[in-house]
Amino acid sequence: MLEFAKDFIAQIDTYCRVMGISASTYGERAMNDRSFVHQVRSGARNPSLRTIDRNGKYMAAHPPVENEDAA
Repeated sequence: MLEFAKDFIAQIDTYCRVMGISASTYGERAMNDRSFVHQVRSGARNPSLRTIDRNGKYMAAHPPVENEDAA
């Protein structure tokens, strides 16, 4: 796997952990493809810069909601 793809997957994994969602749910919501993350992780798919940008925009548009009870 290319280094930038490793960083990209790490970013998605962190987002999924914080959001409490699975990688397949993320793929469905961000890319309309439940197998997206698995394919990138396995090396079957290399994300383009456009894809990475699209995912960054998705994450920015859907940030984690801070739990008010934790305050």
